[in-house]
Amino acid sequence: KRAEEGFLCDILLKVKENEFPAHKSLLACSSDYFRAMFKSYTQESKANVIQLQVVSPTGLQHVLDFIYTSLLPLSFESLEETLEAASYLQVTDAIGLCNQYLVNNLTLENCCFSANVARRFYLPDALVATQKYIVNNLWKLLDLDLAGLLELNFRTLLAVVESPDLPMVQETRLLNLVLLWLKQDKSRLTHGSSLLEHIRYGLIPVEELRKTYTQSEVPLTAGIKCLIIKAINYHTSAFKQPILDGLVTEVVAFDGGTPGVAERDKILSVTNKVHRYDPRFNTWTQITGMLEKRCQFSCCVLGNDIFAIGGRGENGSLQNSCCIATDLSLLNCLGFDKESTTQCAYTSIRYKEFLYEYIYFWSSKTIARESKCLEQ
Repeated sequence: KRAEEGFLCDILLKVKENEFPAHKSLLACSSDYFRAMFKSYTQESKANVIQLQVVSPTGLQHVLDFIYTSLLPLSFESLEETLEAASYLQVTDAIGLCNQYLVNNLTLENCCFSANVARRFYLPDALVATQKYIVNNLWKLLDLDLAGLLELNFRTLLAVVESPDLPMVQETRLLNLVLLWLKQDKSRLTHGSSLLEHIRYGLIPVEELRKTYTQSEVPLTAGIKCLIIKAINYHTSAFKQPILDGLVTEVVAFDGGTPGVAERDKILSVTNKVHRYDPRFNTWTQITGMLEKRCQFSCCVLGNDIFAIGGRGENGSLQNSCCIATDLSLLNCLGFDKESTTQCAYTSIRYKEFLYEYIYFWSSKTIARESKCLEQ
């Protein structure tokens, strides 16, 4: 009120045609910008009128209200103007309040706008909160606020696409969102590869993959086309999907080969060799092998260990269950009685802290089944 009445005011701030009487000492105590301006050796320190070109009248009024009353009037309608003024005048406490306001008032209607504001003015807490909110609610936003999603800044959209867990969002819809976002503005096409490389194409139907591959509105790099082709091959080679899965980052292979259709009648060779794949250099390295040579066995991961379950030895005898330690320096055999049966098959599954081993065996007269629980 004193400032409005001009009581003891010694500076006049002007924004366009609007005038704001104020006190230099109070401005200097609250703003780094004014503190530097009013130092004795500057020209502005002796001026009675300061013309501000960047801030808006509304934004300056809100910042002055905060300086004089410690209360900051905030609303989504004037938030950007307030932040522009607070950032330009370097009123850090006001910026902090704007940051907290965004965090505390996120809704489906304003989260995309809030993410853009947080990114523009670099509000760290609001950035984290808005990205998390959008990731958790993307399935709703795709129906309620697609226009808002298409206005997202690149960095926020990239954080969403990179997220390993997007609840209730089909990968096809995520791909379509990225393509629509890229089509909105030609300048966005430079971000195409950065966004599209994070799509899990193996989860998208073949028809959609072919449509994406042949469309011309969004140019695809050779790397993205390669990912799509791999995904199409993934769908058309169902029996190879466990090793074609794009999510696999480390593979352990047991030597001996996998017979194809034409090799069904051949006798499998037994082996105890184990190789580890290093995706960084695209190389295979032989590591400590199994204690016993075997073939036709089952493998399962439990905790940090890989278990080789059963199988047959060189003379056709049934084998024990072996644990291959992750430090690759130790092989532990878990006791498992060998069955004196004509034929036997194994499968295994991990559930929580236990590895369950299922054994099916049969002879010319009997068929039986047994299960074992191997504790880690």
